[in-house]
Amino acid sequence: MPYKVNVHVVDTVWNTVTNYPTGDSVLVTGGPAEPLGGFYAVEGGIAKDVEATFVIADADGKDIYAVNKAGNLTTEYPTKVFVDEGVLFIEASFDKPIVPSNVSATLTAMAYLDSATTVGAGFPITVELVDGPAGGLYIKNPLKGDSSDTKLTIETISTGEATAKVWAEAESTYTIRVTAGDQSQDLDLTVQELKKLLVAPNPYKYSVHGDIPINFIYKVEQIGQGGASEVVLLIADPFGNIVYRVTYDLSAPQTDPGQQTILWNRTNSKGNRIASGMYQAVLKITLINGETKVLKKNFMVIW
Repeated sequence: MPYKVNVHVVDTVWNTVTNYPTGDSVLVTGGPAEPLGGFYAVEGGIAKDVEATFVIADADGKDIYAVNKAGNLTTEYPTKVFVDEGVLFIEASFDKPIVPSNVSATLTAMAYLDSATTVGAGFPITVELVDGPAGGLYIKNPLKGDSSDTKLTIETISTGEATAKVWAEAESTYTIRVTAGDQSQDLDLTVQELKKLLVAPNPYKYSVHGDIPINFIYKVEQIGQGGASEVVLLIADPFGNIVYRVTYDLSAPQTDPGQQTILWNRTNSKGNRIASGMYQAVLKITLINGETKVLKKNFMVIW
């Protein structure tokens, strides 16, 4: 299990000295039954160049002391460390929850030590397939280029973020588990050809999905060097009233050939949150050759 370690300078009887600066937090691994391995050097000559093995001083492993290489509990400047369990929670998501076969979705994951502090650089985050057809799924580290068809460990960058490219050959729904420390989160990736208008998540449940937008995913056919001249999305309530409308012209990326996505934050044209209920999305695609296609899909919103 990872731990966040805060190093403090102490006096000869192990009272924390408050008039000296504390060191930065560092991450080490281990548990109450084993040593915590790590290296630490506090700036300004305090605990200077201490290479320590952190050993547990009490049963619950929350309060541990640093020893020097000789195994002594005192160093040139004694230190004391306070330990919190490492990863508090994970935030992970796909940029596109529904993709055609052999088209990748980008998975982004952030691991947090507390409500605002990420794990920093070099922390391992595991991405693995836990449900779906075996074989034909690929997970790739875009920074290093290594890949796997079942499980891949990716190190975070300085912001505490890790990214992976995920794609599959067979049409199905794949459940991908993201793990950091003892925390994990499952995400679904649906692979299917875009012959219709797709809505995700559907149903949308605030208690499950929080503030993520609803995705309307569709395909624009390629006509010569272009795609559509106009794309219009209408959202209608159960009584046929239009609660939201958005139009994209030829200059917008939503009209380009290929798979496209429109994001909606579940508010009406006045910016007010819509009520729970069944809605219908109507997507009108006008191609540059004048041909028009209308796609419809019902979806549910639950607050």
